[in-house]
Amino acid sequence: MPDDISPYAFYPLALLTLVSALLTVRLKNVFHSALFLIVSFFGVAGMYLVLHAEFLSAAQVLVYTGAIAVLILFGIMLTHQVGSPPRAGQFRTMSWIPAVLCLLTAISLGYVLVRSPWIPLRWFP
Repeated sequence: MPDDISPYAFYPLALLTLVSALLTVRLKNVFHSALFLIVSFFGVAGMYLVLHAEFLSAAQVLVYTGAIAVLILFGIMLTHQVGSPPRAGQFRTMSWIPAVLCLLTAISLGYVLVRSPWIPLRWFP
């Protein structure tokens, strides 16, 4: 068993990262491209682990894979495709429920703000 495992971990991770990055830009389906972008982000995080940079690996997974890629996926899923007919009445069926919830939230927040004991601030010269 070799003492240094780095080349055995680096080359598969590099291949995974490069192939998934290539598929990200080459695929015509935007959703599949976003999924391969997530795989590419995980490959970069694995390379950080090979380099013994655990914090950077965790930051890569949390920030890029967990936040940016999920934001891209939400953007893809919530936008309409060009050329597709708009779906009329999609959000009309229960549109009064969010309005009531917002009103109740605003009333409770106002109640808490009015009833809370506030500490007076001292202004310094």
